[in-house]
Amino acid sequence: MKKFILMLLFMVLSSGVMAFDNFPLHINDTLPYYRGVVYDSAGPYNLINCTVKVYIKDLSGTLIVNGVSAVITNAVKGEFEYRWASSDTQIAGTYTINFRIITQSGAYFTLPTDSSYKVIITQ
Repeated sequence: MKKFILMLLFMVLSSGVMAFDNFPLHINDTLPYYRGVVYDSAGPYNLINCTVKVYIKDLSGTLIVNGVSAVITNAVKGEFEYRWASSDTQIAGTYTINFRIITQSGAYFTLPTDSSYKVIITQ
């Protein structure tokens, strides 16, 4: 069985890219996008003919985002981004975020595999 990992990327101005598992935003922010790259043991996971769905929950487990599609920005390199809707960031708090990668056959896996990443929205 292949092991999959997810590297989440957060663009810092034009100076480069940093990985974050706690993604900071302010209320009503819709930028920066939440960017990620899917890897398996062979390198970047090819997302051609795949769909990436986003699930965000508050800490009580209530779904805030339920299976909204992320945008695959470079399928061959496994790159995608979630583009925030204004309704996603209206309430300050800490949220968990997971991504479901659905293959052409309908099989899927969820990342991260060992936990959830956090989105922290402040005023």
